[in-house]
Amino acid sequence: MSPKSRLSVPEILEIEDDNLRRVAAALDAAMIGVFEFEPATGRAFWDERVRAMWNVPAGENITYETVIAQVHPDDRALHNEATEAVLDPNGSGHMNMEYRLQPRGSDKTLWVKAEADCSFKDGVPVRLIGTVQDITSRKEAELRNEMLTLELRHRVKNTLATVLAVVKLSRRGHSDFDTYADALDARIEALAKSHDILRHNDWREVPLSTLAKDTFKGLLGDDTRLQLSGRYDPIIPEHRVLTFSLALHELATNALKHGALSVPQGCVQIETACEDAQISVVWTETGGPTGPAEFSSSGFGSLLLRRVLAPEFDGQVSYENEGEGAVFRLRYPQIQENLS
Repeated sequence: MSPKSRLSVPEILEIEDDNLRRVAAALDAAMIGVFEFEPATGRAFWDERVRAMWNVPAGENITYETVIAQVHPDDRALHNEATEAVLDPNGSGHMNMEYRLQPRGSDKTLWVKAEADCSFKDGVPVRLIGTVQDITSRKEAELRNEMLTLELRHRVKNTLATVLAVVKLSRRGHSDFDTYADALDARIEALAKSHDILRHNDWREVPLSTLAKDTFKGLLGDDTRLQLSGRYDPIIPEHRVLTFSLALHELATNALKHGALSVPQGCVQIETACEDAQISVVWTETGGPTGPAEFSSSGFGSLLLRRVLAPEFDGQVSYENEGEGAVFRLRYPQIQENLS
């Protein structure tokens, strides 16, 4: 550097101060605090970021007891072992661990990552210098992802089991492959639409009215031939949506082939009510043929309504011809709505 390009002492100090401010800003943004520990005295030195994590005010002397007192009880043994290891002259002199922290006077739990290096003199630990970073957001995201992965596995397993059951049981009542394939295709499509509803509803419970309207739109193109009545709209728990949607599909399909929906003037009314902690759902067909409404006793629909839907809701079902057409009734305890 030529004499003309040399910086003055004030200029150098200004550059250093600027660099320090940049470092401090970066540490703040990354939620990283800096600490030192003197093994000989047992005293620790924390910057304001570390003190904020532990909720320790400025000016208070820091000892190892101050540190460990706020560490989660289940992680204290881990912290002690890691500290002993980094201070061991026969070790690597490096520490890198993640543990939970319960700040003083707070009911929150933080996750922090501590990384430090120890210097030795004549085989004796002299100083431990390191950083502590608040990684709570990352840990919570990891936990959510883990829970979502487990939930996804559970959903996939249940869905596959449902599909396999539908494939197997759809053989009932079909004497040729074409009709079997058509029925199976329609049922799997109904299951797929149920999954779409659950996805749009954040995989939570779904109102019965939503499932009914979706069923009619899927089969007829609109829901103009569906009438919903009753002040109470039952909420179908997430884990029962597939079964209930499939039951509505079977009722509507049967009405389309043999019942009220097989003629232009026919329609379906679904009336719902809740009395004495019992939910009732009544499907009534009007304007259609008045012949027998029963599903074949050996068919998929009959099996689904009586042997699957009823036990699934811990309820009772009936399906018969009354007056103008078929009437299906489902009655089950209200408490079932809140199960998950």
